[in-house]
Amino acid sequence: MKITAGKLILIALGLILAAWLVFRIIPSDENRIHRLIHEAAKAVEREDLDGVMGVISLSYRDSYGLTYAAWRALFQRGFNKYMDIRVWIRSLDIKVNGDEAEATFSLRVEATVAATTGDPDKLPTRDVGSLERAKLRFKREALGWRVVSGEERRPVRWGL
Repeated sequence: MKITAGKLILIALGLILAAWLVFRIIPSDENRIHRLIHEAAKAVEREDLDGVMGVISLSYRDSYGLTYAAWRALFQRGFNKYMDIRVWIRSLDIKVNGDEAEATFSLRVEATVAATTGDPDKLPTRDVGSLERAKLRFKREALGWRVVSGEERRPVRWGL
């Protein structure tokens, strides 16, 4: 079989197209972690406890002594106390080193305090929390990237 210049060009274009498709379809670890963080933020907004906890490793432990079970209880209490939750993430920076990664970002959470009294004259109030810098450490586990620990720096006002 004789390969002509035209066929060679078509084969080269096909290989380039295939490489481009693989690059676009198969996300990098940074993109996976980026998507995971934003999916978790959307799960918080939907008050989806399983969605939020799906990104946290069962072996989670931080310098405050919090574990997976403690975070689950904190989120459950938060979802009971607040409604209309909104989450903003800024300046997301992700660094991957083998099977470990670190993500740092600024975080703002705003929510309405759910009615706890039967007083119809009491207006709903908004509560705002923000962090100058949140840091999450990830580890690649059997089911993908999961948060294994976290830390925070002082709160900051965003003026949103």
